[in-house]
Amino acid sequence: MKILFLKFGSFSGINNSIVREFEMRKIQVDVVDAFDAINPKKSLVVGFINIICAILLYGYKWRLGIEYTSFGFRAMSRYCEKAREQFRPDVVFQTQTMFSGFCDKIDVPYLLYTDHTHALSRKSYSKGFRQGCISARKSWIEHERQTYLSAAKIFCMSNFIKMSIMSDYGVDGGKVSTVYPGINVRVREDLIQKTGKDDRLRILFVGVDFKRKGGHSLLECFNRVRAIVPSSRLVIVGCDLPIEDPQIEVKGKLNFSEMSDEYRKASIFVLPSLREPFGIAFLEAMAHGLPCIGTRIESIPELIDDGVDGFLVEPNNSETLGDKIILLLQNERLRKEMGVRALTKGSNFTWSRSVDRILEISGFIAKS
Repeated sequence: MKILFLKFGSFSGINNSIVREFEMRKIQVDVVDAFDAINPKKSLVVGFINIICAILLYGYKWRLGIEYTSFGFRAMSRYCEKAREQFRPDVVFQTQTMFSGFCDKIDVPYLLYTDHTHALSRKSYSKGFRQGCISARKSWIEHERQTYLSAAKIFCMSNFIKMSIMSDYGVDGGKVSTVYPGINVRVREDLIQKTGKDDRLRILFVGVDFKRKGGHSLLECFNRVRAIVPSSRLVIVGCDLPIEDPQIEVKGKLNFSEMSDEYRKASIFVLPSLREPFGIAFLEAMAHGLPCIGTRIESIPELIDDGVDGFLVEPNNSETLGDKIILLLQNERLRKEMGVRALTKGSNFTWSRSVDRILEISGFIAKS
């Protein structure tokens, strides 16, 4: 069995995890990164034209839309079409819908795995763009729709995304399935048992896009938190911020091994996102036995059972967010009970199980 694996960048480590699971099952995998088609460092002319298209559509905010031009979509799709002709796979497996794996005739099974839809995100990003952006995003949604309709099977990371694909794009629910992802951080169970935590209560935040992940709400409430719980510390991972504060640690981007260390040292995990395609960091935190606080948006309520293994709050509500953080930090028994329940849940999210589920639903792959 030969799979052509089409991707767009690293997808937060997800692509490598899936490829590794396929290869462990003795499936031959050829990996193609569609972004190479519009990356100016690898495709100078095409990449430059795509930048011009983004500037014309999105104005001074063109960097936010450089991945969302019809020109770029078609360029990446043609790039993948050539890859399919070169590798001649039995199956095409694609993550995300930044392009289509087929431009013309679909001659082999086409599978998609995605964490979000553009129809859901356009509301968040429509404000502040020039008018041309609106029509551009409408055309992008049509590109997405055709990609979904071309697929034999579509796998979604949450039921929330599944409903969007069916309702916003008119896709038959019979070919759309929810397959929750695994975690990318390796968990050392022995280190979880020997927590090694000091007397400082660490609040862990993980996110590259600090604003979208609700970081400002967390900073806003932290002053009240540390006034009531003086031993509290805020640890920010994934982004670089100009913060100089003895009780706030800004770690920047870390590798998976370093991330596991931060999860292990933390007391609770907090990610008050304003928009969240999925929120795999919640699963990683749970797998390390951390109670989680997230917002009541999109897929997050599928991950956190409010009052059981964490808390859900409304986005941009720093007062309630602070209340829940203080409650967990001050109540060690509650923190440990929720942590145990979170660990039980988090340990079920593995890429081995996810890929097994994908193969089972696909059927024709499983038979091979």
